[in-house]
Amino acid sequence: MNIFIRELKANLKSLLIWCGAQFFIIFAGMVKYSGFSKSDVDINALFKDLPQGLKAVFGVGELDLTQIEGFYSIFFLFFMLLAAIHAAMIGAVIISKEERDHSADFLFSKPVSRRRIITAKLLAGLFNILVFNLVTLFSSFYFISLYNDGDPLAGKVTILMAALLIFQLLFLFMGSALGAILKTTRQATSLATGILLGTFFISIAIDMDNRLDFLKYITPFKYFEADSLMFGGHLQLVSLVLCAILIGLGLVLTYTRFCRRDLLT
Repeated sequence: MNIFIRELKANLKSLLIWCGAQFFIIFAGMVKYSGFSKSDVDINALFKDLPQGLKAVFGVGELDLTQIEGFYSIFFLFFMLLAAIHAAMIGAVIISKEERDHSADFLFSKPVSRRRIITAKLLAGLFNILVFNLVTLFSSFYFISLYNDGDPLAGKVTILMAALLIFQLLFLFMGSALGAILKTTRQATSLATGILLGTFFISIAIDMDNRLDFLKYITPFKYFEADSLMFGGHLQLVSLVLCAILIGLGLVLTYTRFCRRDLLT
């Protein structure tokens, strides 16, 4: 319990910053929607004239951006990117930072097994991503309610946030696995960021060229797409299975590799 609380305190400042950034994105997005809805601008025509590459980056597709659910959906890709960076960094740093800070000899000499220490650290990481997810959820509820004149979207937004939480778990345990395998925090965070951005750009490339659709299984950004979640109303089984496999693999690697490694003190 002491380790868990220690990790929460250590990550409190960064958690507040990440949550504040997410809150601002949702606020700014809904204010922008309000501005478009009150103007004479045809937002669908405006986005339709954008180059294909920009439309892929914004995740516009065939969404009706005059409707609040369509406009909100384009922000989900940015939610995923921000959430993935946060989760991957938490996972990588929380596992390997003791060696970076030269406190490993103090922590791991205590009469507590490495498994218990790792478990406490991962639980703290889970708490952080859950708080981030809940801030996204309730901020979305609040700001959508301010500008929504149609049917309630609470159920649809909840499905999006459930998908986002699974996505966060995937990158949390990917980061923790890299933190356990690699020798330094810098190596772990650099590789985690590289994998994250690489899979993000692959997802954009798929949107730009349908011939690359076969690559969708190697990028988690394609496991959950806002249009199918918001308007389809369910999580796809194949996406859930792939995420379960990757999360399980990350957990196994985190425990097995860290428990066997020689710690730098």
